[in-house]
Amino acid sequence: MSGFSLKVVLRSGRGLFLALLMSAVTTLPASANGWEHWGIPLKVLLDTLDGDDPGYRLRAARSLGFRRELSALPRLLQMLRDSDERPRVRSEVAQALARIGDQRAVPGLINVLRTDPREELRGIAATSLGHLALESAVKPLITALETEQNLLVQIDIVSALGAFRHPMAVAALSEILESETNTSLHRRAIIALGRSSAPEATTPLLEALRVARNDSERATIVTALGRIANTKARRDLENLFDATKTPMLKVQVAAALGAIRDGSVVPKLIEMLDDDLAAVRFFAVDALAAAKDTSAAVPLRLLYRRATAASASLVEPLSRQSIATFLAEQSLRVAVIRALTALEPKKSVGEFLDAAAPHEKPRTSALGLRLNEGFFELRRAALVGLGYSRTKAATNFLTNSGVLSDRDFRLRATALRALGVLRDPASASAVVALLDDGTAEVRWVAAKVLGRLGNAAVAQEIRQHLDDPHPEVRRQAALSLGYLKYRASCPNLVKLSQRDETKVVREAASMTLAHLCTND
Repeated sequence: MSGFSLKVVLRSGRGLFLALLMSAVTTLPASANGWEHWGIPLKVLLDTLDGDDPGYRLRAARSLGFRRELSALPRLLQMLRDSDERPRVRSEVAQALARIGDQRAVPGLINVLRTDPREELRGIAATSLGHLALESAVKPLITALETEQNLLVQIDIVSALGAFRHPMAVAALSEILESETNTSLHRRAIIALGRSSAPEATTPLLEALRVARNDSERATIVTALGRIANTKARRDLENLFDATKTPMLKVQVAAALGAIRDGSVVPKLIEMLDDDLAAVRFFAVDALAAAKDTSAAVPLRLLYRRATAASASLVEPLSRQSIATFLAEQSLRVAVIRALTALEPKKSVGEFLDAAAPHEKPRTSALGLRLNEGFFELRRAALVGLGYSRTKAATNFLTNSGVLSDRDFRLRATALRALGVLRDPASASAVVALLDDGTAEVRWVAAKVLGRLGNAAVAQEIRQHLDDPHPEVRRQAALSLGYLKYRASCPNLVKLSQRDETKVVREAASMTLAHLCTND
C-alpha cells in the first residue's frame, strides 16, 4: 500500500471496497494513456476525493485527471485552494486540472503561482498553466517570472512560456537570452523559444547563436531553430555547418536545415549528400524527399550507387566498425529508395531493381538476423518504388523474378500490392496462384489486387475462395467479384450475405449483390 495506512479508510462502510480499488491502481505502472484509471467507477473516485486518507485522495485526483472528468472540476478546484490539504495532493490536483484542460482552472493555478509559499507547488502550477496553454495565463506567468526568487520555479515558468506563440511570451524569453543569467535558465529559455514555434523567436535565437560560448549551447540553439523552421535562419545554419568540426553539431545543423521546407535549402541539402558523415547524408535524403524537388533525383541515384559500392566492398568476417558502417549504408540506401519513390520513380527503375534483388545472410546469429532484416527493409522499399514506376520492367520483375514466392510473406504481400498499383491485367495469372498461399495476409491481398487488375478470366478462381477460412480473404473476394462483374457468383454471394459468421463479410457480399446481382 505504499506506506499509506488503511485504518481510517476501513472505518467507513465502503472503506474496504475503496482500499482494494485504489490499491489495485497503485500496483499498476503509470501509463501515458491512463488506461488503468478507467477501472474504477466514477462515483467511487469522486467520493474518494472527500476521504480521510491523503494517499487515496491523491490517486483519485490522478485518475480523474487522466479520465478528463469535468464533473470533478469543482471539487478539484476546491482542493487546490485548500491550504490545509497535503502539498503532494495539491500537486497532483494541479496536474489533473491541466489534463482535464478546462479554462476555469486558470485563475486557481495563477493564484497558487502568485501566493503559495511552497516552491514545488508554484513550479507545478506554472507547468500546469503551460499544459493548458491558454492566452490568459501569459501575463501572470511573465509577472511571476519577474518576481520569483527560486531558480527551479523560474525554470518551470520559462518552460511554461514556451507553450505560447504570443509576442509577449517570446519577448520575455528573448530578454533572458540577452541578460547575464543562470546557465540553466538561459538554456531553458532557448528550448522554450524553439518549442513556441513562433517565427519571431528566430531573430533572438540567431543573435544567441552568434555569441554562443560552446558547441553544447550552439547545439541547443540549432535544435530550437529546427523546431521553428524559419527560412530566415538558413544562411546562418549553412555557415555553421561549413565552419564546425564537431560531428554531432554538424548532424544537428543538417536536421535543422532539413526542417526548412520552402525549397531554399535544396542546393545545400544536395551538397550534403557528399558529406563524410552518414547521419548528415541521411538527414539530407529525408529532407530532399519532403521537399519534392526533382532536381535532387540524379544526385540521389548517384548516392545510392556509392552506398551500394561501399557495402559491397566490405570484406568478411566483418569487424565491429565494419558492421556499423554496413548498417549505416544499408539504412541510407533504404532512405534513398524511398526518396526516389517520392521524387522520380519512373527514372529510378534501375535502382529499384538492384535494391529488390534477393540478398541473404546466414540466420544463425543475432547479427545475421539483423542484417537480413535490413535487407528486407531495402527490398520492401524497392518493391513499393517499382509499383509507382508504372513501367513494364517493373511488372516483369514482379511476376518473373520469384519475389511472389519469396520465403518472407511480407515481401510477397508487398509485391502483390505493387502489382495492384501497376494494374497490368496480364499479371493476373501470376497473382491468382497466391490465393492458395499459406499466409492469410497474402491471400487477402491477392484477392484484393485481382479485383483491381480487371482481368475477368480469373473470376472463377476468386469465387472458389469465398469459403476461405479467413474472413478478410472472403471479404476481399466478394468485393473483387463485384469489380470484375462476375454475375455467375451471385448465388454464392447470396449465401455469403446470409450465412457468413462475420459481419463485415456479410456486408461486403450484400454490397456486391446490390450492384451486381439485382435485376435491371
